[in-house]
Amino acid sequence: MRRQFFEWKIKPSLELRYDPNQLTLTVTDNGIGFTADSTLSARGHFGLQGMRERSDQIGGKLTIESSLEIGSTITLQVPLRH
Repeated sequence: MRRQFFEWKIKPSLELRYDPNQLTLTVTDNGIGFTADSTLSARGHFGLQGMRERSDQIGGKLTIESSLEIGSTITLQVPLRH
């Protein structure tokens, strides 16, 4: 993975926002992106599918945006209970 960062100069960023009603985590990169077909689970790894299931378990909303040659943004919004 380190080699990937070096060769493609991928710049990941994380943003964590908190407000009284919701917690939002956004992960963005300028990598190669992916298509919906390439996100299918393989060899026991469930990647995005597992992230969606975990988001549902905690009452969250997971948004995934990706464009080939541009990068990806994954946002998790979780309502906070009072």
